[in-house]
Amino acid sequence: MKTIKENKVLFFAIFLFLILTTPFVNTIPYLDGNIDFVQTVDFYNGGINQYFSNWNTVHPPLKLVLVFPFYVLFGISQFIYSSMGISIGVLGIISIYFFTKEKN
Repeated sequence: MKTIKENKVLFFAIFLFLILTTPFVNTIPYLDGNIDFVQTVDFYNGGINQYFSNWNTVHPPLKLVLVFPFYVLFGISQFIYSSMGISIGVLGIISIYFFTKEKN
């Protein structure tokens, strides 16, 4: 296992991402994010039938399925919705780092 010293770029990228996103974790999402938030609430409250009766969308419902367990465990809030996005963002940074890392 590599130490923090050997993965400085990875830890800097995660640190920078968290510094830029955590101040907004408890704010109501804006524009497209707000529409997605309302769609996830509709899906949570009425399932796939209510979602498709209220929304005519061409996007697959992956985000709805991903956020559903978080809503079940912790309740519906913009904090939970944003936290899910931040955690997926950190996983994305880690994935890109290891996919693009040069092998020695």
